Order: sequence, then structure tokens, then C-alpha cells
Amino acid sequence: MTNSQRLSPLYLLLMPIFWGAIISSYIGLANLPNQRGWLSVIFELLLCGTAMMVAYHPIIHLLDLITPDFIIKNQTSTTPSRIAILYTVCNDFDQVAFKSCVNTAKHVGGHVYVLDDSKSDSILDNEINYSKDSDFITIIHRSSSHGFKAGNINNAMRTQSLCERFDYIILADADEILSPEAAKTLVATLDANPEIAFVQLAHSSRDDEMSWFGRIMRVMIDVKYRYYRKYTNIYGLPLSNGHGVAIRLTLLNNGFPEVISEDIALSIDLRLDGYRGVFLSQPLCQESVVDQQFPVTVVNLSAYAT
Repeated sequence: MTNSQRLSPLYLLLMPIFWGAIISSYIGLANLPNQRGWLSVIFELLLCGTAMMVAYHPIIHLLDLITPDFIIKNQTSTTPSRIAILYTVCNDFDQVAFKSCVNTAKHVGGHVYVLDDSKSDSILDNEINYSKDSDFITIIHRSSSHGFKAGNINNAMRTQSLCERFDYIILADADEILSPEAAKTLVATLDANPEIAFVQLAHSSRDDEMSWFGRIMRVMIDVKYRYYRKYTNIYGLPLSNGHGVAIRLTLLNNGFPEVISEDIALSIDLRLDGYRGVFLSQPLCQESVVDQQFPVTVVNLSAYAT
């Protein structure tokens, strides 16, 4: 039995209690004798809005709990797949995350492309000559930041001919900690299920999260992936999160839609073309909340390419 199943009865019990208490409070306030006119309207809006917001959570949680698992074939292909890990950077290089990508590439026979879209001088400039000779690492700069993250990925796909050289890409944000087991699961799932366009893994908050804001947000991250995603495999539209996801390259001949929410736009485009993604709750990747002020780090890539 999973953690979410063990927590479900308590969660479903507490939410109606809080829901009833909040609604009762607003009803009482809305009917006070001294409340007239526009104040009554405000209280009624708060009443409806709070009811919808609080009721949403137990409903979605219950739907996720009763949803059967999406049937996914899991046999492993006998032919090794060609995998490119795209590690996107924009002034937020993280050594721990990058090391996890390189180690993952070694385990699955892939290659790491560092898509350095930093606005200032590249934090990787001191090592670029070495990186070009690395067996696992290629660093790609571009002259402009046109197209946001999608433009960064499209530039790498175009300049490196990724569609011709690889079967799948695995997207990793700058703070993404991948595990070899996660990458193997992504690849094996796509190998065995040709009708699936992408496989999205769940995330947990990073163990080394330092900022106070990140420690607060980690609760929301964990709840989101624990309770609110599995049901989309059956009833809804599984969305790519743009990181911790493997995508079939044969479906990306036109690249990513160059908009800010390129992951959602791509998910919709693939579904309109008759393909779908799937969400896996295990194994987990790790992610953190990115700070607004990014330290510039001089990176010694030789430590990761041995």
C-alpha cells in the first residue's frame, strides 16, 4: 500500500470538516444584521469561492485514489536506445544536478548536452575546450535567447541533428537531480509502448533545499505529485512538465512550440496528432525552487567526466 493510500482516509475526513467550518463561518458573517449592500455581495463571493477551492482538493484526491493504474508494457527492448539528456542552464548552473545528469548518461549510454542560455558571460567558458573533447558532455551556446527555453532546445536539436542521432531526449532543468533508475524507467517505457509520446516522472523536493521559501514550497510539490497526477492517465490529458520527462524524437521534427509554457503546448500538439503521454509516480526525480539571485559558479567539468 502506498503512502497516498494510507493517508487518504485522514485527508478525506479532515477536508469536509474544514470545508464545513469555513462555509458555516461565511454564512454566519453574510447574515449578520449590520451587513448591507456591497458587503453582502463580497461575503457571498467569498462563500462560493472558498467552497469551490476547498472542495476541489478532496474531490481530486478521491478521484486519484479510485483511479486504476494505467496499463503500461514494461518489457525491455533488446536494442539499446540512443538517448540525449538536455540540461538547460540560464544563470542557474547547479553542480549536484549536473553531476546526476552525467552519471545518468553513463549508466544508460547517453550523452549530456548543456544548453547554456545564460544572459551574462557563460559560467562554463573556462571548461568549454575540455568539454568538446568529453565522451559524455557537449556544451552549446547561442547568440540570442529567442524562443525562451523552447528556442534553446530547438537550437540544440537543429545544430546537433538530434532527431537523426538519437531516439529520445530527456529534459532536465538546472536544478534537476536525475537517478540512473529514473532514466532507465523512462527509456524502457518508451521502448515498450510505441503509442506513447512522452513519459513524465514525478518529482520530490530536493533534500538539500536551503532557502526558506523552498522549504515552504516543498510541501506543495510533494502533495502535487503524490495526489493529483495519476488520474490524468485515465481521465484527462497528461501534461509534460518540461523536466524529468523523456520524449520520442521522431515526433519532434517541428521542434517545440516557442512559447513560455512550451511543455503544455507540446502536450496539446501531440494529443491533437493522436499521441499521448503518461505520468509515472515512481521512481522520483528531485527539484528545487530556483532563487531569483543566481550565483556565478566556475565549474570544473573534469570532476564529472571521469
